[in-house]
Order: sequence, then C-alpha cells, then structure tokens
Amino acid sequence: MSNPDDFDKLICRYIIKGTLTNITQLHIGKGGSETEFSVDNPIITVRIKNDEIPYIPGSSLKGILRSEVEKFLKGQGEKICVPYDPESKCNNGEIRDICLACQIFGCQQIGSHFIASDAILKMDHHPGVKIKPGIAINRITGSTQKGAFFQIETLQPGGLFDFEFEIFNIDLKTNDKNEKKARAIKFLLKELRDGWIQVGGKKSTGFGRIQFNRINGKLDVKVIEIRSEYFETLEFPEYNLDELLG
Repeated sequence: MSNPDDFDKLICRYIIKGTLTNITQLHIGKGGSETEFSVDNPIITVRIKNDEIPYIPGSSLKGILRSEVEKFLKGQGEKICVPYDPESKCNNGEIRDICLACQIFGCQQIGSHFIASDAILKMDHHPGVKIKPGIAINRITGSTQKGAFFQIETLQPGGLFDFEFEIFNIDLKTNDKNEKKARAIKFLLKELRDGWIQVGGKKSTGFGRIQFNRINGKLDVKVIEIRSEYFETLEFPEYNLDELLG
C-alpha cells in the first residue's frame, strides 16, 4: 500500500478531462430566491462575462464521489471513519492509520489525492431551465402539508459540462490486487461511465444522474498520464479513458 502522505515527490499523476452530461433533470440549488420568478431555490450559476452559467461545483462532485467510494470500500470489508469524529484516527492519530477513503480524498491529517474542479456547462449545449412546482406531504396524515407549496429550478436533461479530475500518486495501472485505492477509483470512473452517479438535490425522485459523454460511441474523456520516468523527454502519453478502464 502506498504512503498516504507522499506529496513530497511526484510518482504519477493522472489528469482526466472531457465532458459529462446530465441524463436526468439536475438541481443544485444556490439556496436563495434571487430570480425574477420568485423561485424558492434557483439553480447555482457562475457569472462568466455577461452570462450566468449553470455548473456543478467541484465540492459537490467530490462529495458525492467520496460517498460512492466509501460504499465500495465498505463492501470490500474496509473500515471507514465517521466524519468529524474527534476520536477518529483520521482526525487525531498516525497518518498511516487513517482510512482508505481519507487517504484518497483527504482529511484533517492529510491533503487530497483526488481533485475535482468545477464542471461548467457549455453554453452551446444548454438544454434549458424549467420551473418545477412541488408540494410537501404530511407523513402522518398522508395529505398535503398546508402552506408547503414550493418551486425549484431544474436544468433539463442533455446539458454538456466540461470537467477535470486530477489523481496524484495513486497508480491506476497497477496489477497489485492489494492496491484498493486504485481499484476504488477505477470503480468510481466506471460508475460515471455507466451513468450510475447522482449529484445535487431530489435524488430520491431520479434527479441528478450524470454520465461521461460519448461522441459516436466513444467516450469524450481523455487521460494524460504523467510519470517520473517521462521527465527526460517531457512527453506524456494521452489516451482515451476506455483504454484505462478496459
């Protein structure tokens, strides 16, 4: 198992970049009514030049991806820490004792080996925004909760987002079956390839499914692989993600 505190030297780095799409409605709210339509929870946007562009925050992406990795590792029998537990070795102990999820995504003890940037919607592939009304149901009576009508903005299916992940010093090409961090990340990438990851709100009603985009059947995702042995020529291989995942 690689040293989790190995930021002092570059062994390998993978830059994975391309486009992903929302295959169902997407709602990541900004948490306040700031639109002319009196929407209770508009979608989050970033201002670029004169445009308000929907995006998926890197923090939202990383959070849901970490949750998926934690489920995978627990299914493999690994013990994963409870976040913010002051008694956890991941927050107060030896670095080599921290759990595998924290070794990948970071904690109070060490930085993250997995970096997720904001995924910005491509404006020429904007599928449009709609207002979705909703009503809260009283779980005791089963009837409509008085005064609980609300409206949210949703991005319609088919948006195209530019994304970029960086994976530092976790060798995704290793054949070592004990390298569970590499296996967990490859599982995660396959989940994204196959459309099984959800991000944002209203997931219980099917919102937020995202998937790596394909063009003519080929993943629109490339991998740039940087290793110390390539430093002499500074020529770094670039290939399609399918070649890495098999």
